[in-house]
Amino acid sequence: MSAAQPRTISVLLVEDSPADGRLLIEALKPAIAAGDVLVQTVKRLSLAIEALKGFDFSCVLLDLGLPDGFGVDNVRTLREVDRKTAIIVLTGLADEKLAAEALGYGAQDYLVKGENDGEQLLKQLRRAVQRNRQTWLLETRRDKAFFEAGHDALTLLPNAALFADRARQQLAGARVSELPFALGYFAISGLEALRKRHGDLLADDVLKTLSERWSEGLQTGDTLARIGGNEFALCRQPAGSAADWQAVIEDCRRALANLHTASRSEMELVLSAGVAYADKPGQGVDELLSAARGAVAEAHATTTPPLSTMASTVTAMATHWQPWVDVSTLRCVGFELLADADTPDLPASSAEHAARTLAAAAQLVHQAQAWSASRFQPGLLAFDIPALALESEGFAARLVETLGRADIPAASVQLEIGEAAFRRLPQHATVLTRLRKQGFRLALDGDGSHDISLHDFAACALDAYKLSPGLVRVLMDESLHGNARRLVSAILGASQQLGAIVIATGVDSEGAADALRLIGVRYLQGRALLPPLAAQSVPLAWERPVLLRRN
Repeated sequence: MSAAQPRTISVLLVEDSPADGRLLIEALKPAIAAGDVLVQTVKRLSLAIEALKGFDFSCVLLDLGLPDGFGVDNVRTLREVDRKTAIIVLTGLADEKLAAEALGYGAQDYLVKGENDGEQLLKQLRRAVQRNRQTWLLETRRDKAFFEAGHDALTLLPNAALFADRARQQLAGARVSELPFALGYFAISGLEALRKRHGDLLADDVLKTLSERWSEGLQTGDTLARIGGNEFALCRQPAGSAADWQAVIEDCRRALANLHTASRSEMELVLSAGVAYADKPGQGVDELLSAARGAVAEAHATTTPPLSTMASTVTAMATHWQPWVDVSTLRCVGFELLADADTPDLPASSAEHAARTLAAAAQLVHQAQAWSASRFQPGLLAFDIPALALESEGFAARLVETLGRADIPAASVQLEIGEAAFRRLPQHATVLTRLRKQGFRLALDGDGSHDISLHDFAACALDAYKLSPGLVRVLMDESLHGNARRLVSAILGASQQLGAIVIATGVDSEGAADALRLIGVRYLQGRALLPPLAAQSVPLAWERPVLLRRN
């Protein structure tokens, strides 16, 4: 089934003849008046290129005889600039053969000047736009499939199959030219230990970063490929001497040694490398690669400095952080401290609630000290404040003191208070006001009832309102209509007046994310959308573009 076309077609008319241009616009005049067609006119090919780079036109009406371009090359030039835009060639009666030739270069149709029936022309435009869209989609899918078949999904380097194909071609060329040929093999040990201890995010970041840095040193004719989990291969053309290869290997080791990550443990990565020259008749690429692997055992393996830049090892903790994302920029802008899975239920007294909360703050301090040692300064961190903790005497002062041990400014911390605390607002108003004066950001964490009045919401100058997962589910079940939509709209309106943000929690799909963004919710949080991160992975995700999970 073809995708629905937009009602309005935007046309770029590239015609240097004022008379011919007026005839075309006159033919399209009824469609222009009805809003079915928009037309922009330029008289030179160079101006058409600038226009296509600045706006997504549906179609180009292209004259083949322009002051700065002639013939089918005009079509070829515009197709190189933009393949999504359909091209209809304008031609005279004597040039129909040339116009037909232009179809072979990507034009969708041609139009003989003077035969300008407006209704027929509009149908011709729509058919050209539709055909070109289908062609573009097929070409895009083909190119994507071709790229994915030959490249590693993580590093985007050539994979083992593409490397073998390129290396065979270069080996054959070297033999014909009687030139030396060599393959290099690189292996990184320690990655699996890094992955097991700190997770896939950190290990994958190491691989991607190394691939980018190694690629920066490539010369024309070189092919660097990821041929396995921790294995890389390099084919150089020309092959170069043994000294040249040694310089390449040292550059790769130097890149590994200079790699700075946010790992909080003393981890070691080792780069081993081997090179094999084609010095026997009939040697193939597979045989040479095996020989290079064998040479690794004899090569001197250099141990890199620890990945961590810290002076001492910090004891690993089981805490995780749940990110929330700004859907307008697709970047993580905040992280909420999650309780450990094996944490027992909170005790009943307010003093013990406060103690547990301060312990969570101490964990934050512990992690923040590690982040600081890695030169990472977080922008916004959040954790829950149980209602009973607010009743503990001196809680606010002790919280400030605890966070101050790691120089964590209050403005970088968002304290999230449940609706239960706000239902007893007079009882907690003093401590909340004190926290607010200390500079902390305060957030109301909705529990699903959302019965807090606007007066209560404004009383403590809240910085954020968190929509509960239950409300988000009801909102989606009602297809963004009904009582849930009206409630969310009221919350959004009140938050805007107060200068607060609204964070939707429990968002479980990209579809739900799109729907919430549509009604004005900019900040989203959900384990199915963005999974929690271990503490050492937080610096890697901070303010980086994120990929939302699709369900």
